[in-house]
Amino acid sequence: MKSPLSTSYMPRSCKNALFVGSHDGRRRAAVLLRILTTCELIGLTPEAYLAGVLPQLARGIRIAEDLSALMPAAWLAGNPDDAIPALNVQRVSRFND
Repeated sequence: MKSPLSTSYMPRSCKNALFVGSHDGRRRAAVLLRILTTCELIGLTPEAYLAGVLPQLARGIRIAEDLSALMPAAWLAGNPDDAIPALNVQRVSRFND
């Protein structure tokens, strides 16, 4: 089952990809799209995730110690109130090949 939010990101991102300005900008936009889609796949509200993570990134983090706690699955485990309540999405914390 697809989230209604994830389908809305793609058309906007395809059109806006024409205006990102550079190859690096396109890569950054792709990373952000992946993060937002991952949030939805595990049942996390993307807006709440970004509102919590971006201030921490702005203050600075230690990659070795802090990065794993900022991943969407770890964020959801620490902030269960940020879950998407209406979709009843099964939470996925590990992807198996």
